[in-house]
Amino acid sequence: MSLFILILILMSERFFSLKVLAKLTVLISILFFGSQNILIFFFMFELVMVPVLIIIVYYGTQPEKTSASYYALIYTSTFSLPFLYVVISLGN
Repeated sequence: MSLFILILILMSERFFSLKVLAKLTVLISILFFGSQNILIFFFMFELVMVPVLIIIVYYGTQPEKTSASYYALIYTSTFSLPFLYVVISLGN
């Protein structure tokens, strides 16, 4: 499914940097779903947010894009800290 979405983005998008960010997001998603270690799973889960936030901030056209990126960053960091605690406690 991720590769299908990537193909659609590559066919329709004209900005080169947005194509690179889409490829990076799909690559991280593939590594996320293919991970065998739960700690790598967590880091790939969090790493997917970086290209998404860059896409929102640089390519968003609405004035609410900065507040949307702040909310996404705050919610992700707030709810990922307990998940990190569980991952670390399961690893020991």
